[in-house]
Amino acid sequence: MRIFTLSLLGTLFLSVASLSSKAQCATVDGMLAQPYIYQGQCLIYVQNALPNSNVSITNEHGYVAQAAADASGFAAVYYDCSQAPIKGVLSILPGGQTCTVVTFAQQVILPVKFESFTAVLKNGAALLDWSTSYEFNNAKYIVEKSPDGRSFTSVGEVAGSQNSVELNKYSFVDAGFKAGDVAFYRLKQVDINGTSSYSKIAYINTSRDKSTTIRIAPNPFLNEDIQLIGVSASDINKNNIRVFNMAGKQLGFEIAGANAIRLDPTLPKGVYFLNINGSSYKLLKN
Repeated sequence: MRIFTLSLLGTLFLSVASLSSKAQCATVDGMLAQPYIYQGQCLIYVQNALPNSNVSITNEHGYVAQAAADASGFAAVYYDCSQAPIKGVLSILPGGQTCTVVTFAQQVILPVKFESFTAVLKNGAALLDWSTSYEFNNAKYIVEKSPDGRSFTSVGEVAGSQNSVELNKYSFVDAGFKAGDVAFYRLKQVDINGTSSYSKIAYINTSRDKSTTIRIAPNPFLNEDIQLIGVSASDINKNNIRVFNMAGKQLGFEIAGANAIRLDPTLPKGVYFLNINGSSYKLLKN
């Protein structure tokens, strides 16, 4: 059972020294804790916790809140903002393995949490789809386009949901995209007060030019969609692409856009190999 009583958690935090012999973090540097605040709610994203562990947070007075980490060691712990600042994080497995080593990043106000952003070809145009799990003071999205991934210009706007903690889905069609084009897209999220932030980049390539150097982005990756830059969208299929682990076992994947693939998010950290039309590329998952 992964949920612990308050009294047990208090005992655990008071006796960290006595548990040091059992302490074993998932990484050499321990955990990374990123505090966020939105709509008066506070939460901490914890990375590199022990997979499937119970993750608890404390302030100077003791226990504050807890949540379960997933198989990748990620946990989102919500807590009352009046309990800030958070001073400690404990990741513990039922067998007694613990990790208390943590680095705190600076607290930020998170305006939007993107869940997905894809670009696909539909009826000769570029269809952009994205979704968010919450938005804070979000006025609008400006859709930006670039032929080279460096210089972007606006091609349209979509109104935001302002304040929301529900899943919101959006779409935009770039009718200016033509067969043979290469385009990079990103979303500029604009707050009601005028401040802004950017999404990841989605990519579409319908060119038949074989001279372009193939690039993989991002690489290293976490669980993001992997963009295959320099590969024609017509070549993004399971006949031309293979993914292998270090042991040579072929792995499954999904097509996640005109020029993107998505690997199983439960894959462990390590080195993988991506084969595109007979050419092999190294992938590193952090």
